Amino acid sequence: CGRLSKIQSDGWYHSNSRNKELMDPGSRLGSRWFPVAGMNNNVSSDVGILGMVHRGTPWQTLYLKSANTISDEDWSKWAGSGDTRPVNDRRLIEALRIRNKKPVSGLFSVNTSVDKNWAGLLNGVVVPTITPSSPYLPSVGSGLSGGSKIDYFNNNGWAGIATAIGQYRGSLVDSNQTFVRASDLLAVPELTDRSPYLLTQSPVLAPDHDSYHVSSFAHEADIERIPHQILSSVKVGGRQFYQVYTFTEGLKPALSLNRGGGDIKAGVDLKAQTVLNYETTGMIAERRIYELIGAVEWFESRKRGIYGFSRAADGTKIPLEPMRFSLIEKSPLQLN
Repeated sequence: CGRLSKIQSDGWYHSNSRNKELMDPGSRLGSRWFPVAGMNNNVSSDVGILGMVHRGTPWQTLYLKSANTISDEDWSKWAGSGDTRPVNDRRLIEALRIRNKKPVSGLFSVNTSVDKNWAGLLNGVVVPTITPSSPYLPSVGSGLSGGSKIDYFNNNGWAGIATAIGQYRGSLVDSNQTFVRASDLLAVPELTDRSPYLLTQSPVLAPDHDSYHVSSFAHEADIERIPHQILSSVKVGGRQFYQVYTFTEGLKPALSLNRGGGDIKAGVDLKAQTVLNYETTGMIAERRIYELIGAVEWFESRKRGIYGFSRAADGTKIPLEPMRFSLIEKSPLQLN
């Protein structure tokens, strides 16, 4: 967009400085907003750092926050098109990856149903630790060397985030309680707007989230700090693998059944034709890995709104083959 005059920009600031959907918190001072040099000094391998790139509307970088209250009509009055609403930036982030010339492996599924699994993703993520008594100038960028980090063992703030993610995902009735895109995760307020770590900055001047967002401590870099560091590590869909451990015992009828106290009888009741006791002849344990063939295609069909179908070149819908399990690896386990 073109450069605003001082009068225009001042008017925009005074009208919208408290609305984080229209203006980045902390952007009223140029020295505290989008310091490019600071970002360059903290080279990131996470696509989330693109949340610091200007999005083309005044005083705004790409939008990673959860708040979504502006209508298409209201946004069109400002930007000329409802399609450019900040919340739609999630789709752009979804399409990008930073790989540092190395293949991405071991991505974390945002649809995991076990809250404790999120600890592995969030452990070590840098969070704000500014206090009201110190000069406030946030360090910008992911992979920061200073500041506090989420500690799985000594801080349970991550647990509240994990619970909130599960609750939000459970409310997605239209998509069978699953995230359709990895960037849908950004709709969870506890990752940004209502992060438990925002309140560690200013517990006196901003004791709750509503107070924080209208305080002088509110800053874009802190609100979006968690997504800045994790977005390249999450996925939705993709190839699905399942690890299975099997334990098999070989049995044969035992000669006797000892119930204790001298009560010993035959292991087989010939009259009733019933085996009363068995003895083990051997044990085998295996580790097997299966792939769910067709999972990628089925999940993509849900993302495209044609669940269970693909499209031919002429647009015709073609039914997908049923998913099936395929054994890709097995190995014995030693029992001793």
